[in-house]
Amino acid sequence: MTYAGWLQPNSCGEKPEDWRKVKVIDRLFRANLTIKPPHPVPGLLAKIKEPKKPKQIAAAPVDKLTGEQVKQGREKLSWNRKELGGFLDLSADYIGKLERGDREITLELETRLRKLLHL
Repeated sequence: MTYAGWLQPNSCGEKPEDWRKVKVIDRLFRANLTIKPPHPVPGLLAKIKEPKKPKQIAAAPVDKLTGEQVKQGREKLSWNRKELGGFLDLSADYIGKLERGDREITLELETRLRKLLHL
């Protein structure tokens, strides 16, 4: 089957009587069209090399948050341990343990503390 003239864009040709029996897209698929790119495209594709890999940017090392920094940040905002614990859903006793260094500050908690205390 070939590409029917009445299917061409801006065609004024008459459609056959049975044109509704087969979907237009199916007729186009059966036509087995081969699309050849214009002349400069294959030459341009041949010139393309592997894309350059972006350089890895090393993140600036961030010092680990200490209990003393938490205490100073809390006092700078004039908060007591209970207020800070309320924002973080932690007890005032746990905040005290963090400040004294009895408890380790997790990465998730460190992120929240830095944001909350503007450290």
